[in-house]
Amino acid sequence: MIHCFTGDDNYAEKFVNLGCYFSITGIITFKNAEKLRGTIKKLPKNKIFFETDAPYLTPVPMRGEINKPSLLKHIVEYYSELTEEDFDDIAQISSKNYERFISCQP
Repeated sequence: MIHCFTGDDNYAEKFVNLGCYFSITGIITFKNAEKLRGTIKKLPKNKIFFETDAPYLTPVPMRGEINKPSLLKHIVEYYSELTEEDFDDIAQISSKNYERFISCQP
């Protein structure tokens, strides 16, 4: 699992080839993260999940506040809009990915 993934396309490809999972944080909502958003959109959906990294990396629109688990919704919403995917579908996919990850199933 690549915690708080902020790499570029090159790193993403290498990690995908290794079978890694990618943890996506509120950084994708930051105005200076355009390049990261482009890479995030290319990640395989079966290898992503989301994290707050609380108390850091608070997503927009809550920047300036202490991050907390209840703000995870903003990250998933942003990702769903970015990829033009349904929020509930992405939430379900990422939950299944996490379950697979912690159970060590391929």
